[in-house]
Amino acid sequence: MVDEGALGKGYAEQMRVLGVSCEPAEKTEKRAYQEYVGGLIRSSSPPYQSASGWEGGFGVLVNYSGCEELIEEARKLQFDEETGKEDERYLRHCCDATLYIIRKLMPRYDPELNPPKPGSKEWHEAERKKLRDEHIKRREKRAHGRN
Repeated sequence: MVDEGALGKGYAEQMRVLGVSCEPAEKTEKRAYQEYVGGLIRSSSPPYQSASGWEGGFGVLVNYSGCEELIEEARKLQFDEETGKEDERYLRHCCDATLYIIRKLMPRYDPELNPPKPGSKEWHEAERKKLRDEHIKRREKRAHGRN
């Protein structure tokens, strides 16, 4: 996964030229996924000692004890409540990398990748739409004198 924003696109192109397989990180609905992944991190990070006592997660899902940078970034991330945008004063490289990897590994249904079963209601609807679209294209070609 490569964040192809800003300078990342050039790096990704160079990686592909060198034969390194990579694909662009999915960034749609980033804020919602940040909340989800942040919750995963907070609920599974080991407890830590702060000035007010012990805080942090329970260490049940993953042991993040070797990921100090990730935990520190996750604790500091701030967002504008009105816009939902990230506070540019804080680094978030580890958090973004974790976000992109978790999104890639999360199972989800994508109808483009998982066509409906032949004979199902959804399959008939898709076939009907495909035939209608083909009919419209043929009609438009005839209307413009292209047979």
